[in-house]
Amino acid sequence: MKTNLDFNEFPPSSFEDWKGQVLKELKDKPYESLEWEIEPGWFTPPYLKSYKTKYPRIPRVQKDWEIGQIVLFTSEKETNQRILSSLNLGVNAIYVQFEQSQPISWDVLFDGVFMEFIDLHIKGKGVDNSMIKSFIEFIKHKTGEIEKTSGSFDSPSIEKLSKEEIKEREQFFGELAGKWQVFTVHADKIHNKGGSIIQSLGYALAEGNETLHRIISEASTTIDKASAMVRFQFATSSSYFPEIAKYKAFRFLWSEVVNAYQPVHACSINTKMDGFGSLYLQAAADQHNNMLRATTQAMSAIIGDVDAVVPLAFDHFSNQTSSESARWASNILHLLREESYMSELANATDGAYYIEQLIDALCEKAWTLFQEIESNGGISNAWELFHSKMTEYKNNQIEKVRSGEVAILGVNKYPNKKEVINSIQLENGIQERLSLQIEKEMEERK
Repeated sequence: MKTNLDFNEFPPSSFEDWKGQVLKELKDKPYESLEWEIEPGWFTPPYLKSYKTKYPRIPRVQKDWEIGQIVLFTSEKETNQRILSSLNLGVNAIYVQFEQSQPISWDVLFDGVFMEFIDLHIKGKGVDNSMIKSFIEFIKHKTGEIEKTSGSFDSPSIEKLSKEEIKEREQFFGELAGKWQVFTVHADKIHNKGGSIIQSLGYALAEGNETLHRIISEASTTIDKASAMVRFQFATSSSYFPEIAKYKAFRFLWSEVVNAYQPVHACSINTKMDGFGSLYLQAAADQHNNMLRATTQAMSAIIGDVDAVVPLAFDHFSNQTSSESARWASNILHLLREESYMSELANATDGAYYIEQLIDALCEKAWTLFQEIESNGGISNAWELFHSKMTEYKNNQIEKVRSGEVAILGVNKYPNKKEVINSIQLENGIQERLSLQIEKEMEERK
């Protein structure tokens, strides 16, 4: 009996041999029926024996990803308690969400918070320059060493900021020792409006490029400083492998945009990305299934090399997140880090032919869309055209959900028939948020 395996004993096989056997099994069906159409015009082949990458992969700079959590602002004392609770549960990136601009007692809000040891993100449509200015004064007084703190501030789309506001934010960046991003590109709104992965990437590139251009020209600064001021916020769908590819593809595509401005420092091609959970796919029906979706979304974001992962609590859509659901959301990431060792990942997709092919395909399709947007005068001028295509894709996906071609667990697949759900939450057995509610919410959040 042989003790060593000799794979030469097995007869070699070719793609043609494999395809011949498959065609026999398919009978009357064409070979193309095995191709998966991820999005319109984006097909993935059923067979990959080997694959050589076309475009370089840009790794994440920081070693580890952060555990993020959204904390909705109500009052200083109440929000402070929720922040401290999150930090005690191991969260190290806090996203405080302000729905309106108002004077804030920062001392009360961040009492007991050691900012040197976490990333802090001031988010929401209530974040304006006056709020940022007051926060900077507070943090200078609180820490005395502002260079040891880090985080970001929210911002509307760049077209809504005046030249004076952009110049002031550039000054804020300097006051914060270059450790805080003062402009946020919300690519997450594209997904949460029902847009595709390709559309999310195309928008991020176009809005990011327009942001760079205006910072450089209106604040009279360099590309090296401008690129360090920008942070990207994405939402992660439940399309597991394509979402991994999305994040990988974006780092390369963004490096191409930055390189076009001829930076002095090579590190300027890097950027910060936040991978949020999908609000669009949060179901009012059978809410605990949202945790399953949050888990796979978080895994895609981690393997895709985002800087911070922010899963949504299973009841986040209600704007009344409970302490229980918040704890479960952070525990998803603790399990992935401590039990699955996903904090030890390094270039996990290298050599995975299927994902490598997805990354390259996304690079090409997203770049084509970006060029189309630019040829129409940039995202500010091309928004109506872009939005119409996004709406077309969304409506197509809604019909697929209604017909059952696309399954959403707990909504149109294995629903809990004993659950009582009001008419706002569900329409004809399909979650109304997929069509009407989410559109209304996202318009209000602009």
